[in-house]
Amino acid sequence: MRKQRNISSSDSSYDSKLPYLQAKNSYFLAIKQAKRDHWNQFLEKEDPKSIFKAMSYTKDKRVERIPPIQSTTTLHDSFQGKANTFRTTLFPTPPVTPKPI
Repeated sequence: MRKQRNISSSDSSYDSKLPYLQAKNSYFLAIKQAKRDHWNQFLEKEDPKSIFKAMSYTKDKRVERIPPIQSTTTLHDSFQGKANTFRTTLFPTPPVTPKPI
């Protein structure tokens, strides 16, 4: 079966494979068109259930990469709060030492 589907560089084999390639392309285009038509029919429904279902299908499923971070006193959700907590935790202020004499 695999040998039958290989296309060699000779013109005669390409001519014999051309109907196969055209049939394959039309098959996949028909599937693509059927999916598009089905989706459009689904969107044309006006009941609230299908509207919310379509919205859940198209909703961006963005995952927050950094979860809320607990500092010594509060839980930070904003980017600026997380950045400040990281900065103070990873780079604390250096200790103060007396000047050498």
